[in-house]
Amino acid sequence: MKVELIHYWNSEDEVDRPFFPKEKDNFCINFQFLVGEKGKEGTEYFQVLICTPKWILKNEKDKKIISSRHRLIVFEYDQKSIVNYIKHYLSNINEDTWDAVVKKIERIAKSEYEDYIP
Repeated sequence: MKVELIHYWNSEDEVDRPFFPKEKDNFCINFQFLVGEKGKEGTEYFQVLICTPKWILKNEKDKKIISSRHRLIVFEYDQKSIVNYIKHYLSNINEDTWDAVVKKIERIAKSEYEDYIP
């Protein structure tokens, strides 16, 4: 099963104006995206924090250890590079089931149902 990026946005986007940080090298945003099986209906929602080392040093310097789960570290804001990274990551996924696909994506991003217990 091959998957593709269907749609993406970030928590700071506005309808008439996309997000651009005040400092390209000092920000942290919640980047959200939809993934679906190629050629099929339906999507699943994922989110990942996109942060710079400068932001981490400024905002998390009191922590001795920082977990990077569901966090991508970039040196400056470049939405095209971020989207291309995610597309490339997704293009390398080829699993037999949707559950296996989701587990691979959860290595970099949190799924809408991660940790869900019915």
